[in-house]
Amino acid sequence: MSALSVLAGCAVGPNFRPPLAFWSDKIPAEGIATDTTATPAGGEVQRFQLGHDLPGEWWKLFASPKLNELMNAAMANYPDIAAQQAALRAAMEEVRAQTGTLFPQIQGVGEATREKVSGASIEPGFPSFITNVFQAHVDVSYAFDLFGGERRAVEGLQAQALVQNSRLEASYLTLTTNVAATAIHVAAVHDEIAATEEIIQVEERQLRIIERKVALGSQTRADVLQQQSILASARATLPTLRQEFMAAEHELAVLTAVAPQDAAPVQLTLADLTLPKELPVSLPKRSVQLGVRGAGDQTILGGLEPGAVVAIGDPAKLHDGVRVRVTE
Repeated sequence: MSALSVLAGCAVGPNFRPPLAFWSDKIPAEGIATDTTATPAGGEVQRFQLGHDLPGEWWKLFASPKLNELMNAAMANYPDIAAQQAALRAAMEEVRAQTGTLFPQIQGVGEATREKVSGASIEPGFPSFITNVFQAHVDVSYAFDLFGGERRAVEGLQAQALVQNSRLEASYLTLTTNVAATAIHVAAVHDEIAATEEIIQVEERQLRIIERKVALGSQTRADVLQQQSILASARATLPTLRQEFMAAEHELAVLTAVAPQDAAPVQLTLADLTLPKELPVSLPKRSVQLGVRGAGDQTILGGLEPGAVVAIGDPAKLHDGVRVRVTE
């Protein structure tokens, strides 16, 4: 019995040991500004929140319903997100199925028969009678996981589910970042086009004023040519800006899983966005945690596969780690 207990406590392959954290929860306050500087054009002071993390729906800090609509459309329709969500569900179901091998397997069969027996088969004149027969059969089996192969299989599937979850989280972060950056670019170019058109109107009025002054003799033809050159330079920037705006619109349509020719025009300006007054300062730590966690899940997954070679050690020095051969 003691030998069985010892064997039950053993498992093939190395036990994964998560690396020690090599990042710090403390952000040095020396030399870091606590707020930004206000601008006369309406830029309010923004304060840095040291040690605070961004909320999951961080884009809502911009307080823009139009940006929220774009985010919802992208997360609901982007094909990569839907595919990875399905892969995560499949991975979790595989974990549940494999976990069942660690528990007893019970199978039961029930049967009931009813038969009318002729009395003549027993003795002439004997009355007929009815018999009811009930049968039940139960099988209970349990596979002794002496060498831990089934447990390692469950751990491997759990690690695979964690890896898939990390991929989904990274995809969400990448998608929302791209949508927000592209939407802000669209708004910025839109306002730049509007400002350029206003400049062109001002330069056209200035040209008409100079032409009238030339007619009155107060200015020369050279002044007209100079103003025409300024007006032409302003007009020349419009096609480039409009092309840039269309390219950004098309990119935003693709991110929201809509064909560019079917996408509605994006009605978004910088006035629709509000800069958050509080800015959390913790993104580098969060990025390191995600990267190390994903690498750790991959290490678990690789180390639990029979015949795999895995490295155990500091994630910054995996090439110097201990190489272990896993056999089953």
